[in-house]
Amino acid sequence: MWFLFGFVTITIAIAFEFWRRHESMWSPDDKHEGYDYKLLKSKNRTTGLLLGTRCAAGANFWIKRQSYFDTFFKRVGVSSEFETGDKSFDDAYYLITDNLELHQVLASNPKLRTAIDVIMKFSGGGFNAKTIYCRNGRIWIKFDTEFLGLGEDIASVVRKLGHPLSLMANVIADLSKAGASWKDPFVVKAAILLAISSGLAINVVVQLVRLNYSHVPFTPDYLAILFDAVIYAFVLVPVLLFLAIKWLGRGARTHLVLLELASIGAVALTLTLALEMRDLNMSLDRSAEKSFKAQIVNKVSSKGRRSTDYYLVMNDWRCKCGTIKFEVSQSLFNSLAVGNTVLISQKEGYLGYPWVSDILYRWGNR
Repeated sequence: MWFLFGFVTITIAIAFEFWRRHESMWSPDDKHEGYDYKLLKSKNRTTGLLLGTRCAAGANFWIKRQSYFDTFFKRVGVSSEFETGDKSFDDAYYLITDNLELHQVLASNPKLRTAIDVIMKFSGGGFNAKTIYCRNGRIWIKFDTEFLGLGEDIASVVRKLGHPLSLMANVIADLSKAGASWKDPFVVKAAILLAISSGLAINVVVQLVRLNYSHVPFTPDYLAILFDAVIYAFVLVPVLLFLAIKWLGRGARTHLVLLELASIGAVALTLTLALEMRDLNMSLDRSAEKSFKAQIVNKVSSKGRRSTDYYLVMNDWRCKCGTIKFEVSQSLFNSLAVGNTVLISQKEGYLGYPWVSDILYRWGNR
């Protein structure tokens, strides 16, 4: 049952992430002189600002400062970025789009490049411009900040950056009126791949929360499953990256997708494999139960910020060569005492990983 639950969770998580990445839009807190803005908060502290205005629907691109990774992947041939011929602009910024019409207007319109340069170099009043985004009918600037004054700071940003931002929006509108096609299959392809990556990560979190509230059954040697999952992931991740490159092709955004797949995606895939192997090992196991006696040698509780975890330490019934520690429910923890003997019901496992199906309190323990 839990094996199938894992697949349902993965499917829902991937579908949600695809929608979030491809369709979601931020909602402004307010407007100032016609420009939308939203304050980004974390723990009652302002950490950023989004400032934007409407633009032609369908336009999709973003501009950021060029990083070492951008340069590296261009040199090795994984990514291919359009360059305007303006060396100072090309060296400073990375244009993330494969739209030919936008490429041409950037190369031929120095005022547009100057507007982008003014925005990206802005730093004042606690705000530092980081990225320009255009998606879903809005063009906006993302700022990082450690301090926010309030109204007058936003007003100052609008006074200084409102004109170049509107210039960009007007250029995009002119391109759309001239028949520019903003249809970009890369966006959907990238959203699908990144949704798979993030969906697997969400699934891992959900499954770990589920296991946190279900202590029995459990696998005593979970590291054996994790080790095998790492081996499988070492085979699957390179295949996934190769298929992603073949599907996406060389473009300005290819390496950004690959970086997430190789980091978050790889870790999430490994842990998802381990969790699904654990559940499959139990769900399809038809082996006979074997019983082992084990004596409790210690009881340990660990108090966290929101809850307390309870552990039993007992003689290792598998090899009689030491002790084993595992988490149990509070009720079982309280019902047992050091020196008590319990009966461990263990099965061989469908995939060969022995697992404990039950812990029985017997033999006159009090």
